[in-house]
Amino acid sequence: MALKFLGPDVGYTSRAVLAINYALSMGVKISSNSWGGGSYSSALNAALQAAEAAGHLFIAAAGNDGLNVDSTPMYPCAYGGQQLCVAATDSNDQMASFSNWGPSKVHIAAPGSSILSTHLGADGYRFLSGTSMATPFVSGAVALAWGWLGGHLLSDLSEVRQLVLDLAKPISSLQGKVATGRLDIDAMIRNATARGWIRLLQPPGGMVAESGMTASLILHAGQQVRTEMMIGRHGASVGTYNAAINITSTCPPSMPADTCGKHPVAHVQWQVVGLPAMAGLLS
Repeated sequence: MALKFLGPDVGYTSRAVLAINYALSMGVKISSNSWGGGSYSSALNAALQAAEAAGHLFIAAAGNDGLNVDSTPMYPCAYGGQQLCVAATDSNDQMASFSNWGPSKVHIAAPGSSILSTHLGADGYRFLSGTSMATPFVSGAVALAWGWLGGHLLSDLSEVRQLVLDLAKPISSLQGKVATGRLDIDAMIRNATARGWIRLLQPPGGMVAESGMTASLILHAGQQVRTEMMIGRHGASVGTYNAAINITSTCPPSMPADTCGKHPVAHVQWQVVGLPAMAGLLS
C-alpha cells in the first residue's frame, strides 16, 4: 500500500497523521517511512503511540543532515518508542557522510549511498543516496522475517524488531553512532531457517517452540479441532522426515481433583523426529 501526503516541496504533519491512521484502519502491520522534518508534534507522537499499541511497526529514516539526533532531535525518528530509526552506510560499510546518527535514537544502519532506485522521468531509474534509501532495506527485512516467523515462532512485530537488532552486524565505524550495527539479512534468514522445521498453520492458537522442532496445543473435553502444519526447512537434505504425535490427558491446577476425571484436558504435541544429516543452506 502506497500512501502519499507530501507534495513536490512540502507536506503537512496533519496529513502524516491521517496517513498513519488510515494504514492502521486497513490493518497494515509494517510501514516504511522515508520522510521527516518539522518540529515536535504531539498529534504525530500520539498517532505513533496508537500505532505501536495496535501492534504496528513504524520504520523511519534518520535524516540527511549529518546530525546527532540524540542531541538535535529530528522527527519522526526522535519520537522513540518501539519504532525503528535507520541510518545510512556507504559501499565501504562506513557511516554515510550525510546520515544523521545517534546511539540512542538511531537503532540500526543499512546501505543508503548510490542505491539504484525507481525515479520519475524518462529512464525510470536513478542512483540516489539518503536514509530514505536505507529505510526500505530494513522494512523489507522486517516483512521477510514476519512472513516466515510471524504467528508461528514470533508472536508479534516487537519480537521481529528485536530479532533485526540482535542480528545486526557490528561494524567498527558505527560504534557510538547507532544502537546496534548494520542490517544483516543473511543472518536473519539463517536464523529463521534454523527455527523453521515445523509450522503449525491451524489452529491459530497453537504454539511452536523457539527451536522450531515442537508444536503443541491444548484441547478441552469434547472439543474438536482441524490442524494443518508444514514440516521441513529451506536447505534440508533429501530424506524422510517424520512427526510423532503425543496426546496426554492432564488437568489444570485450578480444577478440583473430584472433577478432574470428568473434564480432562488433552495436550497434543508434535515432535519432529528421525531427521537425516543436515545439509548446508542452499546458495
